[in-house]
Amino acid sequence: MNHLRSSSSLRLRMDTKDRMKVVTDVLYAIPRFTKKPSLEHTKKLLKKLGVYDTDAKIIHVAGTNGKGSVCNYLQEALLKSGLHVGLFTSPHLVTINERIRVDGKIIDDDTFLAAYDEVSAVADKTSTFFEYLLAIAMVVYAKFRLDYIILETGMGGRLDQTNVYTDKALSVITEIGYDHMQYLGDTLELIASEKAGIIWGGDVVYLDKRVEASSVIKKRIEQVHATGYAVDKTAIEIISIEGGLSFRYRTIDGQTKIISSNAVALYQAENLAITDTAVDVLSRKDSRIVKPKRYDSIWEGRMEEVAPCIYVDGAHNEDGVDAFVSYVEYVRSRGDDSSNVLFYSNVSDKDYKAMIRRICKEHVFDKVYIMQVGKERASDLALLKAEYEKYGYEPVIVESMDETVRLMKEESVLHKVYAAGSLYLVGEIKKVLKGLL
Repeated sequence: MNHLRSSSSLRLRMDTKDRMKVVTDVLYAIPRFTKKPSLEHTKKLLKKLGVYDTDAKIIHVAGTNGKGSVCNYLQEALLKSGLHVGLFTSPHLVTINERIRVDGKIIDDDTFLAAYDEVSAVADKTSTFFEYLLAIAMVVYAKFRLDYIILETGMGGRLDQTNVYTDKALSVITEIGYDHMQYLGDTLELIASEKAGIIWGGDVVYLDKRVEASSVIKKRIEQVHATGYAVDKTAIEIISIEGGLSFRYRTIDGQTKIISSNAVALYQAENLAITDTAVDVLSRKDSRIVKPKRYDSIWEGRMEEVAPCIYVDGAHNEDGVDAFVSYVEYVRSRGDDSSNVLFYSNVSDKDYKAMIRRICKEHVFDKVYIMQVGKERASDLALLKAEYEKYGYEPVIVESMDETVRLMKEESVLHKVYAAGSLYLVGEIKKVLKGLL
């Protein structure tokens, strides 16, 4: 019997909420950063479940930053076109269910648990956390008549469990930068090679931003005889962030198009341009798809205002932090003289020195608080404190997440408050605000 399988008698004695806690605790206990099972192992699991073959068209998204936002905007465009969509993303911020959505809605606990029971009945002890979640998602999607399934890679691409699908309607690669280097390599070329591993043919949309990464993607496109569509970073021009981000960009037909949205962060212009290009490419083969002129959805944890004057951003690597700080600098350059307070944390395997160096470069933050997140991956606060002190800051150490949120609310009375450095930090803040911690 599989060690993750729940007994029927136990299931009968527990209500949904209690059982969901037990199941999530069991899943969380599976080591997450271990050797990945082979793609063949994942394929066999999905075939055992009878969910590998699907009539839905697969859209596969990889990249270092922006994957979740692009997946979300793609979902919005397809839903506005009247299509049925499954969305699989990671990580989650508050509840594990967030990773699996059908037609824009997070699946409920009963649906999650029913799919988990199916998966745990056939999975073996070598199945990983991410493999379990993908299998649960595909079991859920099989119960609906979906037109498209959008799959976000967990990490990398070539060996990612989502890459079991080679016949795709579209492959999308967002910004490529330095992250997870201990797994993906320490150069942009090596990282791009892993991301480009999702390309098996068909149509590909990618962000043309860094020559080192783009050249690798182009080479892969040529090798597998795919058709590539580049989104030129230099052809994106911000118009305004008042009332939501609006910008113009050059389409793959060479036309200038204006896009508006509910987003506020400048970096979402890149993600929206990628999305809009992807929708354009998809619409050429699927006449049901309508190209939107406006994107209304918000992806949680990306420059999200969670309370008045309190913003959380999931920036957790050097490029992400650069985009985050660039937004704060842009707002200040537009005449906003508000003082800014930063609540910062990162997990121990991230390049905290590079992130803190960028945060401190222009001194746009008047005060910094630091705290620990990530449990076993928590950073050494003494190291973070010493790094900030190099740049003239005197960071305040906060001992708990409850205290963090209390201080955020207190500071927001007179200042703009930001939290960044880790998606764990964003998730913990949101849990406290929702009364879940």
